[in-house]
Amino acid sequence: MRIISRAIRAGAKIYESCRKGYKFAIENPDEAAECLLQLAPELDRELVIKSQQFLASKFQDDAPYWGMQKKEVWERYMNWLYENKFIDAPIDVEKAFTNDFLQNSK
Repeated sequence: MRIISRAIRAGAKIYESCRKGYKFAIENPDEAAECLLQLAPELDRELVIKSQQFLASKFQDDAPYWGMQKKEVWERYMNWLYENKFIDAPIDVEKAFTNDFLQNSK
């Protein structure tokens, strides 16, 4: 049980770090682009800035807060993977994602 408990805490910490980063990128697209360019200066500056400006409104899309997963989206994606033979068998989407870490995200 200790291993499972540690894994859950680690998952929650990873999620929280990602949430903070995406929240920053959503609220500060130009500054987020600059952060990326500092770490990867070989990237096309104009493309990175325009991409971040476009993606800032897509990261959360219509979800009430970042990270919220919808079963229907997972089902569509899983069906597409299966129909296009990227996977050999359908995936039980109920086991593919969780919103359990989101309880304190609002």
